[in-house]
Amino acid sequence: KCRVWPAINQFLGISMADVGSALIVYEPSFRIIYSAELPAPEVSFRNRRSSSAALSTHRIVDLIENRELLKRPTEMLSTFHIALSTANRELPYGTAHNVGIHPRNDYKVVAKMCKCLGVDPEQIFTLKRLKFGTSKRFPVPNPCSVRDALLWHVDLMSPPRKAFLGFMAQYAADPDEKLRLGNMSLLIGKDDYHEHIAVDKKTVLELFEMFPSVHPPFEHFLEECAPLQPRMFTIASSALQHPDQIHLTVALSRTVKSAGRIHDGVCSTYMKTLRPGKDMLNIFIRKSLFNLPEKRSTPVIMVATGTGIAPFRAFIQEGMWHYREAKGDDKPKLPEWHLFFGCRYADDDFLYADEIRAAQEAGVVTGVHLALSRQDPTTKVYVQDVLEKSGDLLWDLIDNKNASMFICGSVNMGKSVRDV
Repeated sequence: KCRVWPAINQFLGISMADVGSALIVYEPSFRIIYSAELPAPEVSFRNRRSSSAALSTHRIVDLIENRELLKRPTEMLSTFHIALSTANRELPYGTAHNVGIHPRNDYKVVAKMCKCLGVDPEQIFTLKRLKFGTSKRFPVPNPCSVRDALLWHVDLMSPPRKAFLGFMAQYAADPDEKLRLGNMSLLIGKDDYHEHIAVDKKTVLELFEMFPSVHPPFEHFLEECAPLQPRMFTIASSALQHPDQIHLTVALSRTVKSAGRIHDGVCSTYMKTLRPGKDMLNIFIRKSLFNLPEKRSTPVIMVATGTGIAPFRAFIQEGMWHYREAKGDDKPKLPEWHLFFGCRYADDDFLYADEIRAAQEAGVVTGVHLALSRQDPTTKVYVQDVLEKSGDLLWDLIDNKNASMFICGSVNMGKSVRDV
């Protein structure tokens, strides 16, 4: 297809400029009215919502703990423990369920975006529908401030879809910028889009910095920009042991892109800056596929790397709770629980090591099998390698004892484990 259309254009005598100008016209659905009327405090923060299925569990909760888990964190590597208070919030959850976090864009990113768009972050506005009878949802609360709209409601840090480039081309004053943006939004600019936008993960902000002649109306920008989506995390605590708290294990997302650009993940960067006792989060609960076997006598095999330890910490906490609740002769015979965990160093990123070792001493966890990829400079050991060496144990657990096996971590790790 990529070769056919240029050939047809050449045969018909159609220039690239003609192709770039043959764009879809994006018409705004709203008009903006600026006013001095201030919206209610934190209206945007509290009005974040997801699907209707999650509405009943939306709560504003207090942050009570934010601590580093790595012994030797760096500017690029950090994994931290978050504890949220759900006391008096009527927010029950199951062990290893998922929690959705509504993130916030970085203040510096928002300041740069305001400069690119030529808008005052302090300005208050209301949106009005242009078309009578339309039911299109407003992209932000009404009324709203420019700063809150950009902080809480639009995705400024993800690569935009092709249609968004066509929208930008519509408002580009520079002919060369209009042509390139227009072509990248069409099939003819597929390679340019793939190489410079998709692969390089250019953000909305970076695109406006690359094409400075683009100045769309603010209301149209809000309408065309993708909404800022919640991020999902597996809960790292047991509701039996912590009925009024939710614990999360979060890895800071920082990656180096072309020309040394550092791309910061929106949610992890936001959560890293939160202050216990001062900040709150907007969250909701969703059920998970991670459920302990109904028969507590069933052996369990847990395989994880990095923050994939989260659901298994919840499992272990639940096992410890049952162990402590049983007294004297009532203490049940504990099933075999084996944890296979991959990290770099045993003394750096073996997350929750003290808790796991305590559970092992109590007999709740039968075996802890570490795969240390950087401990020995001559040999890299990954979790799939340890699983392969433990083949006889795994075969006995699965084939003879009907064990349940759970895997949590990166997609590549999951594929490697499946191939063992």
